[in-house]
Amino acid sequence: MKTILDVIQEKGQLLQGSCNGHQKCGKCKIKVLNGNFPVTPLEQKILTPHEIAMGIRLACLHEYQDSIKYQIWQSDMSILTKMYLRNNDNIIEDGYGLITDIGTTTVVMCWVDLKTGKIIATSAFKNPQVAYGSDVISRIEFSKKNQKQLTDILLSKIEAVFIEKADIKIKRMIVCGNTVMTNLFLNCDVSSLGHVPFKIPIKKTQIISSKQIFKNINQQFLVYTFPHIGPFVGGDIVAGILALDIDKENNLKMLIDLGTNGEIVVGNKDGMMATSSAAGPAFEGVGITCGGPSIPGAISEVTIKDNKVTYHTIDNKAAKCICGSGLISLLASLKRNDIIDELGRFKNSKKQFNIAYNIYITQKDIQTFQLAKAAIQAGVKALLAENGNVDQIYISGGFGSHLQVKDLVELKILPSGVNVECVNNSALSGAYTLLRHQDLKRLDHIVDACKNINLAEYPDFDDYLIDGLYF
Repeated sequence: MKTILDVIQEKGQLLQGSCNGHQKCGKCKIKVLNGNFPVTPLEQKILTPHEIAMGIRLACLHEYQDSIKYQIWQSDMSILTKMYLRNNDNIIEDGYGLITDIGTTTVVMCWVDLKTGKIIATSAFKNPQVAYGSDVISRIEFSKKNQKQLTDILLSKIEAVFIEKADIKIKRMIVCGNTVMTNLFLNCDVSSLGHVPFKIPIKKTQIISSKQIFKNINQQFLVYTFPHIGPFVGGDIVAGILALDIDKENNLKMLIDLGTNGEIVVGNKDGMMATSSAAGPAFEGVGITCGGPSIPGAISEVTIKDNKVTYHTIDNKAAKCICGSGLISLLASLKRNDIIDELGRFKNSKKQFNIAYNIYITQKDIQTFQLAKAAIQAGVKALLAENGNVDQIYISGGFGSHLQVKDLVELKILPSGVNVECVNNSALSGAYTLLRHQDLKRLDHIVDACKNINLAEYPDFDDYLIDGLYF
């Protein structure tokens, strides 16, 4: 049976099906515009009564029929384009450059005036590959069937944006991303990243002519990609280290990229150590009953006082879901108000906690989050155990831009007494730094100076993981 999701993917249309059609996530929503579409038992469980009444269904559960008309039912994401720039040296160079951050979920492209260092144009959009799964593991799995399709859909979107900005002639393009995204961009087989011993197809910095990558762009320029530290510690973290000067610091610093694959690095000028924690997509709202991405209307902060719940949403829109930062804020508030215990269990007989109309958290949701938090917490503890205490922690990404440090400490994700700073899109910041300085030797030094550790083989990892389940 060919499902509606299969057809949407074949057409290259953008529909975020986080589990890639395995009937688990409940995110591939469509609105049926005609006919009487039956509701499956799974849809009755996942969708709200209001959604069902509106004709919302899951594309992975229904057979495609030519006579059925539908529309994709997803909101636009709030994409972080803000950078963190410590230095903007006056480097005189005529012309323009392009920096690109290829994230698993989003892509950001910024055109830079090389003489002034100013951003003259920006384009941000969903990574079209989300149609084939929300995480890198799903992409790797799909690549076994048709990797070229994953590469082509990404390059086609980037080319379309190029064409829109065809009047800006660039000298060079800097691309950063995790190992999977970068190698898919380069059209390399990523299947070796899907099984032990997790080999990186292309690990080192690449400098390639645009004509070797793009087929429909008239401009010719050099494309630079960031190198990678380990199988799941990619060029985006190398870019973050570059932007934050961690490799030049005297004191120990920590950089954390909270997400599906939580990447963590600790170090200074004397050396660095990095790891990745398979947190799963809970931090991005996937697998949470009323969870969702950082879209306008996503609950990003929750306060409970005198049994009264107040919340803030992204862009102050009507509440649609709760995103990762909102989930952390909510759980921290539940803990402070003694509504859940240290094991995350509700202290009353209720099975859920209501936040807004049709938006709530269940005991199962809390358990899902605990597993994600435990993975990140274990990674942090392992690196601190190996390197000693740090005096500064940086949180990168759009997720971090909505976080309250006190909530991370309350849930024991971060240690107390350490200065914490959210640094926006540090990967894009690193791409900007490389664009202007072109210090390729420093990139090589960062990779050589950074030891990658496999948490699964770390002696105390299991103990750290179990300890991380507690609030």
